[in-house]
Amino acid sequence: METITIDDLAESMVSGDELLIVKLDVEGMEIEALKGASRSLSRAAVVMYEDHGSDSESRVTRFVLEELGLKIFFWNSGRGFVAVEDLKTACDLKTRSNKGYNFFAVSPAAEPHFFWAFGKRIATDLTAPRGCRPVG
Repeated sequence: METITIDDLAESMVSGDELLIVKLDVEGMEIEALKGASRSLSRAAVVMYEDHGSDSESRVTRFVLEELGLKIFFWNSGRGFVAVEDLKTACDLKTRSNKGYNFFAVSPAAEPHFFWAFGKRIATDLTAPRGCRPVG
């Protein structure tokens, strides 16, 4: 099977000043895919990724927050985008262990474009049932 990094794919398809939007669907290989996106994430980029409810440690979200240093948002249909500033928030949003949850990792350069593209709806409060518990 041939593989390609997000960086190589993005450079072949999108010019440097355009907003890059990536939807990851890599069946548990999100961290590995994101490791191949360092150049792409230094520009205006948004990555939609899945953090599965069965992952009680929220490994992908931990990687995005701690290793990549990106802002994360979750779409709540009743409240708009919810800022995910820590692992506890991510875990609280994941209420079912048999479901995947889509999160948006947003680079600093993409943030103004991201909210414009999605209607600038940002939730200011969130009361979620308790789901998983982050480790560490």
